[in-house]
Amino acid sequence: MFRKLSLRIKFTAVLLVFSLFPLLFCIAIMENRNGNFLHTEIEQGQLILADATSTKMADLLKGKAVMMTELIRTHAELFQSGEADRIMRELRFMKSIDPDIFLMSYISPDGLAYHTTGNVYDLNLDPEGFELVTGPEVDRELIELHPSGERLIIVKAPILGTDGKPIGNLAVMLQAQTLLEQIHDISLGETGSAYLLSEQGVYLAHREAGRLGQTMAETLAPEEAGRLTSTLLSEKQGGISYKERDGTLVEGAFSTVEMTGWRVVVIGEQGEILEPLIRSRAFTTTFVLIVVLLVVITGIWLSGFFLRSIVAMSALMRRAAQGDLSGRLEAGGTDEIDSLKRNINEMLDSLTQAFDARSELTRKLQHANSSLEEKVRERTLELEQANRWLEQQALLDGLTGIANRKQFTETSQRMLDRSAEEGAELVLLLLDIDYFKRYNDTYGHVMGDECLKNVAGALQQEAEKHGALAARLGGEEFAVIAAMTEDGAVSLAGHLVERVRSLQIPHRDSQAAPYVTVSCGGVIYSPEAAQVAPPLETLIQAADEALYKVKSSGRNHYLFGGRGPSQVT
Repeated sequence: MFRKLSLRIKFTAVLLVFSLFPLLFCIAIMENRNGNFLHTEIEQGQLILADATSTKMADLLKGKAVMMTELIRTHAELFQSGEADRIMRELRFMKSIDPDIFLMSYISPDGLAYHTTGNVYDLNLDPEGFELVTGPEVDRELIELHPSGERLIIVKAPILGTDGKPIGNLAVMLQAQTLLEQIHDISLGETGSAYLLSEQGVYLAHREAGRLGQTMAETLAPEEAGRLTSTLLSEKQGGISYKERDGTLVEGAFSTVEMTGWRVVVIGEQGEILEPLIRSRAFTTTFVLIVVLLVVITGIWLSGFFLRSIVAMSALMRRAAQGDLSGRLEAGGTDEIDSLKRNINEMLDSLTQAFDARSELTRKLQHANSSLEEKVRERTLELEQANRWLEQQALLDGLTGIANRKQFTETSQRMLDRSAEEGAELVLLLLDIDYFKRYNDTYGHVMGDECLKNVAGALQQEAEKHGALAARLGGEEFAVIAAMTEDGAVSLAGHLVERVRSLQIPHRDSQAAPYVTVSCGGVIYSPEAAQVAPPLETLIQAADEALYKVKSSGRNHYLFGGRGPSQVT
């Protein structure tokens, strides 16, 4: 009867059966992954709970420390007075406000502790000595009162004098019940719980009261004590697993309480944690094995109908996907499979023609693209070179080749802004060639241009030695700007004037010297002396006024604003 069914029904039935195998296989994989995810989530949840609990406990302690700091700040005058009676009256009032405070103490610099109970103790008699704390501190161990069994914790904060040094301590003894309730409130299933360890591994809080005061090593299996204690005391947080002395396997996580070094540990018995996971995996494994067996048997039985033709078509399509379009299928029958084979052959014929045409078109396009890319590269290179040349020319003086007014103005403004931000001194110098108009009239403009080039080159070389920028502002006027101290500015001005003299360019009509010289006026901007950075124009105007004084007093020297003329010998 199966042979009489249409090929579409047969194919649908086979596809449905073979689809079940990968589907169920994926279900098995996902179940396994979900199990791992569940285990990880439980461990992560324990770590989050431990971290949240330790953070909440630390916040409670920090809150008390902040309260103490604020108390010290608001009563600074009282504490600095050192009057113990007045201080204790105020502390008794503060104790009555906060129900968590069991006892408050003022510790004087000489080691006397004044309690709100009225007692005074000499801390210097303590075998461990006495030392004032310099910041908020929390005692690492709890104090247990007898016979009430009430447990207390001590928080200390420094009292600072006007010179910032400790002049005493404020110590508060707090009831630890509020902190320990954070541990007792944690409950995870039937066996899950939490406990609190000190830095020495002593139980500070546990749902089993008999463990209080014991060390963790006393409750663990002998082979576990050293390893687990080392992990808990050396790491700030993480996961743990261990065996207790009675053989119980425990998994959990821990986190450290800031300021105390205590460890909040959240645990659960391994059996309880893994029980749902074990049941789920057993059921899934059994189900998957049964389905896989059925799928395999069905697939073997149906392979005679479809496998050969499907494998042949799959192999041909794989070769076509890799670029080999030469293969063809035999299609001599009339059923749907043979019709599909003929359609595949026709498709391969069409693809062959299309690929041949595309290859020819691709070859032509590649040739055209290569030519176009080469032209684009050449044109781009020409444009980049032209742009670099234009940018360079826009910032350089056309005659002398040094920086022009535009570059000088932009650079000076940047240096002035940086000087104001960083508090560095800045020097601005204006230089003018002495009697240059007479030089042009005597030697001609060609020689005048050569003179400008020589002077500009000398100024630039000298400026670069001092890390300064030299620029031509126009005509025979030059400027130099640099970030340097006053001594460096005076040295730079002197070297610039002397460098131009050393050129020994003849100038018989100069009244300053028989050779070309320059006059220099400068100004020094000091951010420490100025409240607000002045505009660049203000500095230029001050330097120009100094230059005018130089010209009025004989030229051929330099002068800074507010100073007398200086000659370089």
